[in-house]
Amino acid sequence: MSRTVQPHGQIDPYDYYRASQSGSRAEQAFHRARLRLIERAAEAAGRSVLDIGCGTGCLAVPLAKRAARTVGIDLSAEHVAMLRDYALESGVSVEGVVGSGAELPFPDDSFEVVLLASVVHLVPEPGPLLREAERVCRPDGRLVVAGPWRWHPKASKTVKRLLGKTVETTTFPFTVERIQGGLLRSRMIERLVDRPMGYVATVWVPERKPGT
Repeated sequence: MSRTVQPHGQIDPYDYYRASQSGSRAEQAFHRARLRLIERAAEAAGRSVLDIGCGTGCLAVPLAKRAARTVGIDLSAEHVAMLRDYALESGVSVEGVVGSGAELPFPDDSFEVVLLASVVHLVPEPGPLLREAERVCRPDGRLVVAGPWRWHPKASKTVKRLLGKTVETTTFPFTVERIQGGLLRSRMIERLVDRPMGYVATVWVPERKPGT
């Protein structure tokens, strides 16, 4: 699989959904902890959810069990095809879209929950991704931006290799300041941290658009 770089980000070829179901004990424990954190942050029950950079569906598929509508978008057509298969296997409905998070094919205010998980730290300039996520999130919705805690050893390439994961991507720091710098009109209302697993979820509320 080829790797896509700037300006829309990189494709991590790893199948995180399969790893969450049948990977090593360490992988399964990490994915369960991350999902719990995302579920708390997203409050997706009965809402419309967009998962940007959804990969093969390790978050989109379980979220779809409670959400009213779930859409996943990813640069990789192969990943989107696998997402659809995994959703079918799980008996849930997930709309898979091939595309870039920096150019979302959705109107303004389309979703009640917009998720950017383990994506922002893969791009050198996250502004376009964040602003598009903000654009399609309803003013009364929730924008969840999550990623690896920058100082945690589990975020390092060495530990990923020890867990059996081939490192294919270049990473950048995941910080609140970096997220805030890429947004136009949102304020953070919550920051959730799983320190043992080294993962952070931030929740943002898009304020009303200027002039409205």
